Amino acid sequence: MIRINNYSIDGKCSLKLALLSDIHFFSRDQLFRLSEIVNDLKESNIDYICIPGDTIDYLDLMNDKDLVNALTVFFIDLTRICPVIVSIGNHDLMTYDESIDVKKKMDSLLSFWNKINGLHILNNESIAFDKINFIGITQDASICASDIDAVAEDTMEKLQSISSLICEDKLNCLLLHNPTVFESKKIPEDLFGIDLVLSGHMHNGCIPIGLDRVLKTNRGLIYPSKRFFPKLARGLVRFKKYNLLISKGVTTFSKTSGLFQIFNFLFPQNIDYVDIGEHHEEVKNRVRRQDHSNS
Repeated sequence: MIRINNYSIDGKCSLKLALLSDIHFFSRDQLFRLSEIVNDLKESNIDYICIPGDTIDYLDLMNDKDLVNALTVFFIDLTRICPVIVSIGNHDLMTYDESIDVKKKMDSLLSFWNKINGLHILNNESIAFDKINFIGITQDASICASDIDAVAEDTMEKLQSISSLICEDKLNCLLLHNPTVFESKKIPEDLFGIDLVLSGHMHNGCIPIGLDRVLKTNRGLIYPSKRFFPKLARGLVRFKKYNLLISKGVTTFSKTSGLFQIFNFLFPQNIDYVDIGEHHEEVKNRVRRQDHSNS
């Protein structure tokens, strides 16, 4: 089942973005579901696809050439629709094999994937197009489960170091995996000129779809770090000078979740569509049910 979440926000230009997060790719068995996402994106007349982290479940998997090739084909399918912008999340840097040099392995993957025409993986860097400037920040994976202020301090250091990448004549869109930093008072009101932040990480606060329809707030039930009742877990959050959109996620429970994987049937795959321009109101969400009988 795919759930489509539609949002409209004011902006300096007219664009349509698609937001996918937390794919947590770990098996070829996921390819059928990913193909459903590709098919929906093809029909949606979008300008850019944004993936703010946790594309893979853990880095060790990328030693499997078949999995690397499968994920590469998925990336290529996306780039045939429009440019694809990707940032790095904590799971993209996670490893259970102490012999793996994380930086070397990630650099190798980035070098390989960034050769794909139309795919832009941003590791504390930016790429500017005609109307929009994308910035991707890689937060410190080792502190993602730390208290919110610690994560905010790391994020602030990264933001300050790349503040020169802001383009004043374009809409500035930040891909930042972990949005819990916005619960901290350490984050400035103007966010250095960022207009829109796209995040994931929170997996909709682990709220099942039935309850999700009732709770019309940004709050969730649980953080990925196992703390309870996050304030910012899902949906659109309007701050004074920028908007934050937290994806509800493509995969709720991945391989690293162990037995919790069996509960994925309670949680749809989410695609967020963001219309930027003179709109002023949020559009209703819809759920698209897919027949998985042949999967």
